[in-house]
Amino acid sequence: MSIKELETGNERRRLAATHYKDALSDIDKIKIPFGNYSFLANYHIFPILLDKSIDRRSLMVFLREKGIQTSIHYPPIHKFSYYRTIMGDQIMHNTDFAARHELTLPMYASISDAQIDYVVDA
Repeated sequence: MSIKELETGNERRRLAATHYKDALSDIDKIKIPFGNYSFLANYHIFPILLDKSIDRRSLMVFLREKGIQTSIHYPPIHKFSYYRTIMGDQIMHNTDFAARHELTLPMYASISDAQIDYVVDA
């Protein structure tokens, strides 16, 4: 892959992320982490935060039945055994909430607006 191809893919994912943000903006039980920050991201993943009233596992199953693959990124680092030996058992409410409620939606350079709309509509 050339630098030009990488730049093109990054720009396509940025456009897809903008479409996701616009399409998800009216759903009050979904938040987009860092959605209002102004920085140049490559959007290698597109995570959302679900409201505490939404059962993430059930939603993942529902979406899978619609042909939509989702995933979970990333486990909270303070729960890793190495960091627990250094820091002890830390309580990090925001980090723990994000770990329980984060869901990663499909994101790749060739995703179309119609595919994003299908995900959001589901």
